Amino acid sequence: MGVPVRTSVGAPRSFGAPLVEWPVTYPVGLLEVTDPIEFRRRYRHLLHRKTPRILAELEELQEGYAPLAVVLLCFEPAGTFCHRTLLGEWITERTGLEVPELGGDLR
Repeated sequence: MGVPVRTSVGAPRSFGAPLVEWPVTYPVGLLEVTDPIEFRRRYRHLLHRKTPRILAELEELQEGYAPLAVVLLCFEPAGTFCHRTLLGEWITERTGLEVPELGGDLR
């Protein structure tokens, strides 16, 4: 599967594998935002403010776990609107890296 990287404020109770923490990507303060447009705006703003740090940490994750892929995790099922998808889009925009959505329940 790759290296499971936690991008959510909470953590799954029993994932079955150790998770790498990536707190700079957590959607802190946004859990109560229910409007997808507002959530997108606010989460992207959060990412934008931390761009240099996020990109440096992403590079460290990739180098530190190579040749394994970094797999971004959250609680939402694949195909559901969530911050993980927004983070993947943001990473693609900034780096050109493809961040595919994986299907199935990985918890």
